Amino acid sequence: PTKDPTVALPGMTLRVPIRLIKTQLRAAYLVYAINRVLFRRTETASWKSGRLQMELFQGDSLRTLEDSRARVKLLDKELLSLEPNSMAIIKPSEKEGDLELRSGSVFAGRARVVTASALVTPRTRDTRYAATIEPDLTTRVDVFKGAAAVDAQGSRVEVPAGMSTRVQPGLAPELPKPIANLPEIESRAFEYASAVGVGGWAAP
Repeated sequence: PTKDPTVALPGMTLRVPIRLIKTQLRAAYLVYAINRVLFRRTETASWKSGRLQMELFQGDSLRTLEDSRARVKLLDKELLSLEPNSMAIIKPSEKEGDLELRSGSVFAGRARVVTASALVTPRTRDTRYAATIEPDLTTRVDVFKGAAAVDAQGSRVEVPAGMSTRVQPGLAPELPKPIANLPEIESRAFEYASAVGVGGWAAP
């Protein structure tokens, strides 16, 4: 018992701001997985089966196989939706971004996605976009809502809603063009919005 309001007492809940938690200790959570979803801890070689609500830390890898999908919720509650045949690294230690996409495709909102050739940064709070690694390792960014900046080779393009850009390895981003596969992006955006509404648990 004390009249000092700054003293922590037994049973009190303490909240620590995200910015005060060391990056390597900030966990993300696997909140949705269908079929075979694998994970690999940083600096290890073995892949293991992922399980719901498991923690993923900086440098951990996540992989979806054929007909598999996964959703990851970051500590700031941002959601990332990983498509089939994709591989990503959570909070890459040597690169900017919340997720490094190595292969496949991811749908995101306010999270920054980095690839071998580009960095995608949302420009508005309601941004919704897809980042995809094409077979020739070109990065394609399709913006469904809001806007996103795409940086590569010291150049930047601003991509508004309904537009898309491609970044070939070693080259600057191309000028934005209308999204070629708009119905697919619309479907992914609808699914993403539904998942966000229930914390990532909605079935596709």
